[in-house]
Amino acid sequence: MERVDKILFINPENPKEQTVFNFQTWCMLIEGIIVKYGHKTDKEAHAILINSHLYTCLLEDIRNKDYEGLFFYQHELEYHWAMLLTFGELYWHHGISSIVPEEFDIWERKYLKEHNLAESSFINLENE
Repeated sequence: MERVDKILFINPENPKEQTVFNFQTWCMLIEGIIVKYGHKTDKEAHAILINSHLYTCLLEDIRNKDYEGLFFYQHELEYHWAMLLTFGELYWHHGISSIVPEEFDIWERKYLKEHNLAESSFINLENE
């Protein structure tokens, strides 16, 4: 599946609730975090993401336009997903901090801008 931004998900129980998922942004940001904070190469970061169960499930949720499934990815910061993929479950018990580094927000904004990505992976809309 091609990694693109601006994928619209609509809540089937309340069509006024919608989320725009910036899939390309989410993927590239996670890969960037894996490189920066997981100390992996770009190639390793890409492989870690696309070979993960998380990614496989996300692709299925995208194909099915699963609004509730998308919420699962939204409920954690990209930093957490990147650390989880890189270091495994309960990574914070193995000396890897679960606290987002102090300079993370600055790094993230710069990374998004340098890579011409969306400002956010998820945009929640509520139409009247």
